[in-house]
Amino acid sequence: MEDSGNFFSQGVTLFENQNYPGAIAAFDKAIEFNQFPIDAWFNRGLVYAEMGQFKKALDSFDQTLEHDPGYENAKIARTMVLERIKKMLDTGPDTVAAPQRTYVTSSAVPVTVPTPGTVPTPGTVPIRSPLLAVLFSFFFPGWGQWYNGRRWDGLLFLGAAFLLGITDLVLTILLKFNHLVSAVFLILGLGLWIFGMYNAYTIAEKINRGEIGFTRKSRLFWLPIAVLVAMIVLLIASFAVAALVFGMAGNVAHTNGNSFAANENAFSTKVVAVTANRPDADHIVVTYQGGQDAAYLQSITISDNGVNAGGMNIPAGSGLTALPVGINATIAAPYSTSNHINVVGHFSDGTTQVLLDITM
Repeated sequence: MEDSGNFFSQGVTLFENQNYPGAIAAFDKAIEFNQFPIDAWFNRGLVYAEMGQFKKALDSFDQTLEHDPGYENAKIARTMVLERIKKMLDTGPDTVAAPQRTYVTSSAVPVTVPTPGTVPTPGTVPIRSPLLAVLFSFFFPGWGQWYNGRRWDGLLFLGAAFLLGITDLVLTILLKFNHLVSAVFLILGLGLWIFGMYNAYTIAEKINRGEIGFTRKSRLFWLPIAVLVAMIVLLIASFAVAALVFGMAGNVAHTNGNSFAANENAFSTKVVAVTANRPDADHIVVTYQGGQDAAYLQSITISDNGVNAGGMNIPAGSGLTALPVGINATIAAPYSTSNHINVVGHFSDGTTQVLLDITM
């Protein structure tokens, strides 16, 4: 691993010795290894200003102010660089004086920007929030590591959590939901979850103390957010599809219910009764006795030993819509030994039903 050294101090020395390329390289290393990165960005800007590379100087001051919006010297230096650029555009580059270490604000109050000869006292710089790192890891494995800029650490935690989950599922199915296996994997999962939060917290603390370099959070930081948005979209779409499907099913059920109600009588047994008796040896009398479904009965046909023997119909001109209860029909009984009487009812819904089947 490359020796981190004290690159910030080296950059200061090289700057004062006017070794500008070396100073730039040293300050870049200081930023990489998180050695007073805000001051390193500022001093890097001063070096580029000394070299006349004003765009790079502005970029460095902008980085300083992004990390510390209250860095007054960076604001002053940035303003003076902009004034130099404006003067160069107005009068030509040959008229611009060599950069000075002392800058003047727009209100003409002299402000001296300290030369980078003093190394700041080591301390904690609030670059990453340990509590946010813990919170991110609480909700998604590896998220806190990505917040700290540790891409591979985050992937390691995410992969371990995924592997634990898959292994637990497979073994649970194979071992038929063994409680011991579930308990073991629950403990392992909780341990990984807690360790991930602890790791995210300590890494954030080390970044703030300058022990670990930090450039920016990993692009994978946005992965859990993308997953959450996708889940919300899928959930909304699922509810919409379910509402549509159940709405259509409800309409079909309502229609079918109406159809069933309208045709219920067509598929049910009608409750009506007829009786037959032999008043003498030569005749049989069939009488309609009515019943629960008397309103639907339209006519009756009678057969004797399979031969049509007569029937009953709604009396013509009476205005009735159903066969009157108590109506009867008398048929001959030519078979003195055995008469197989079969009585069939015909109903208003178009169905027929055997009402009586008897041998007399």
